[in-house]
Amino acid sequence: MAVLKDHLLREVITDVYAQGPKVGTRIITGLPIIERFILSGKVPFRVFCQIIMDEVTITFISPGIVRMTYRDDQWMLRSVFLNILFINWARKLKMEAFEWMYGSLRSGYSRILAENSDVTELSVDNNRFNDWATILKAFPNLVFLRTSARNFSSMLFCSSALLVFLKGISLKNDQSFVDAHEALAKHQSKFPRLETVQYTDASLGQIRFPKNASVLSIKHLIIETDVKCCTPWNFSFLKAAENMFPSLKSVEIVATKTIFSCPYSLHDDDDSKLKSFEEFYRAFDALNFGFDVEIYYEESIFAREPVLNKLRQFCATKGKIYGDSQKFTVVTTAPRKRLTFSVESEFKF
Repeated sequence: MAVLKDHLLREVITDVYAQGPKVGTRIITGLPIIERFILSGKVPFRVFCQIIMDEVTITFISPGIVRMTYRDDQWMLRSVFLNILFINWARKLKMEAFEWMYGSLRSGYSRILAENSDVTELSVDNNRFNDWATILKAFPNLVFLRTSARNFSSMLFCSSALLVFLKGISLKNDQSFVDAHEALAKHQSKFPRLETVQYTDASLGQIRFPKNASVLSIKHLIIETDVKCCTPWNFSFLKAAENMFPSLKSVEIVATKTIFSCPYSLHDDDDSKLKSFEEFYRAFDALNFGFDVEIYYEESIFAREPVLNKLRQFCATKGKIYGDSQKFTVVTTAPRKRLTFSVESEFKF
């Protein structure tokens, strides 16, 4: 029965999701069907609250306004009852500013959110001064934190709060990774359960580490990167990462390269493309560390069918290959490393 009600409620929310404009913020005046449903018993109420915890992120708050995302789409609800329910049960916040928390006249929705100590995921989308002592005191149960490298350094130096439940951080590149790693090493006692560090908007060469610093708790690194034009694959930072994080078990790299990131990709030159592929595989073959490395690499190229056929033939020698010459994926496995390389041609023939 609980599974059935879960299914029915999700269907109702999906129907509501389809209402309103297809772009911008959806302003929803009322949801009487959902309100009646969640008030009909403990099971539907519990199911609805679980959906809020799993799929809703609060993105803006003021005493009288709440904005949120559901399935990556912006919502504004006119129902006070539902707004209060969403704020109380939300576990994810993504904020550009925190004046609503600092203000002495905290009231309405702002006060309710500031008292929600059950928030587990916080994204700080700014690079200005933040009163980290106040923020971390309000949210002591954080499990995952997203912010810039500079913000992370500032947070550790400015706040004495213990984040005993923090398991993962995501650091956005702002040329401050060395400072962030130094702060991480100096203040590691503040987050004894931290295991995962994610890097975003960074090239592999921008991920740098200080000398003579280490953090024992880190076991996993995740790197999301855009490959720049004619940039050679350089995995040397992994040796520094291994020194910084001696308990490291795995590194995952998610990389993309588009034809717009490299003007040379527009030239139908099979020799240069094949050379690029060969250099990439040589760099991968040379990886040899005491932890697992998994790479997901997607590359868009501009090439005619003869060139694509030659590239696909080369890749077929590197592992299991799927797809045709227009779009193919090759999976290469070796001890302690795995590569999934996907190639798609932007030239339609």
